[in-house]
Formats: sequence, structure tokens, C-alpha cells
Amino acid sequence: MYESFLTSLPALIGVFIGGTITFITQTMSDKRNEKLQEKERIENVRIRKLRVFGEIIRNESNSPLIYSDRQGAILEFDWKLYSDNNRNILYDNIELLNNEIIELILDMDFNYAKLNFLEEDEFGFITKSIYDDYSIILNMIKEEMNQIIK
Repeated sequence: MYESFLTSLPALIGVFIGGTITFITQTMSDKRNEKLQEKERIENVRIRKLRVFGEIIRNESNSPLIYSDRQGAILEFDWKLYSDNNRNILYDNIELLNNEIIELILDMDFNYAKLNFLEEDEFGFITKSIYDDYSIILNMIKEEMNQIIK
């Protein structure tokens, strides 16, 4: 009985060592694959952000949403153009945006609803707030684009 055990012991040790080496190798390979997949995911998000931000900047340069006179006084914010273009782009890609931009978008929506409710912006404060929020969003997008490109 001991003799059959002793003859099979080297084979059992070999199987154990082989299994351990295979396990370690597979674990290392899995970790490398996970790191590679994470890098690809980060790169895909980066590319998507650049495309979305580029589209917003392009829309803004083709059809500015903010109109002002020569002294810089705000005359109008083209909400319809914003709503039809950049607002949709921002909401469709909201998962790519940082929390500050999301809060500014929601603030713009709130102020626009308030403006519709009041039907008049007697001193222009609400329109100025919408303008300021949108300007900050554009600046943040440009800044983030520059950081991504670096």
C-alpha cells in the first residue's frame, strides 16, 4: 500500500506544482488583460469626450448662442438654438461630463423655466445667469479639451 502511494507521490507533486504554475501564470495574464482593457476604456472615453466637445465648440463657432451689442451688454441668448443643438449633445453624453458642468446645465434649465414662468426678465438677471452659466460651460469644455490633448 505504501509502495503504490510512494510511486504516485512524484506524479501528485508534479500535478500540484504544474497546477500552481499554471494558476500563477493565468492570474498574471488576467491582470495584464484587465490593465489593457482599462487603458482602452479610458482612451475610448477620451476620444468620445474630444468628439463631443469638438462638436459643441464647432456649433458655437458656426452659430453663436449669445448675442451682444458693441459695449458687451447681453441682448439675447438663443435658447431655441441651444436646445436644438448643444443641449441635446450635452444631455446625450452626460456621463462624460464632470459634476460642475452638469450642475451648470441644470441651473440653465431651471433659470429658463423660471424665465418662462415669469414671462419677463425685467432687469435681465435671469438671462445674464443663463449667459454666465453657458459661458462657464464653454470655458470648462475648452479647458478640459486642452488637458485631454496634452
